Amino acid sequence: MKKVVVYPRGFAAYSVGWPIVRVDNDLSVASAAARYANVNSRERVSMSAGNIENLYKAFMTNQRSPKSLDFITDLYAVAVNAFGTTSFYDWLHMQTQNPYFTSDHRDFLNETLEFIFGRERLVSMGSWRMIIRYHMNETGPVVNDYRYQQFFLNRGKEEQAVTSVIRRWIARPSGAQDLLATLHILFGEVITNN
Repeated sequence: MKKVVVYPRGFAAYSVGWPIVRVDNDLSVASAAARYANVNSRERVSMSAGNIENLYKAFMTNQRSPKSLDFITDLYAVAVNAFGTTSFYDWLHMQTQNPYFTSDHRDFLNETLEFIFGRERLVSMGSWRMIIRYHMNETGPVVNDYRYQQFFLNRGKEEQAVTSVIRRWIARPSGAQDLLATLHILFGEVITNN
């Protein structure tokens, strides 16, 4: 059985081998994590994805251009591995069982799907980085108005594959930058400026 982990901003994925740390001693949090992930009573929270963070930092400091072929190739490889599954649809569905899935997480994923399938974002990635935080949703995952099924309703399994979704994403104008910023939000560090 694959391990399910929660990343620093509260998104869940199957573990792809990044280090796991325990971050909460609250019994209700640990119990919810055990029910959710079918693991022992210790909550599993993954550290940020180093390979995503390295690409993100190189991009943010202008060390790498999002228009270069080597950058796109590296980004594609990192993105395909990051979700821990071959089905993007399955990864989206996994969030419906995630006790850290709040209305902010839902809204971000809804907007991300809209971007992938042709619309422009309404909220900047900088704002999303500030909005989305890791905290337990006391009432359970917020799944009302989570529209992932609508985006994949008439699409076959091959169009639900992570590889297919990543190719579509990168093909959008500014798609590589959006994908990298999204990966940073999903699996990267939470940097606060105090």
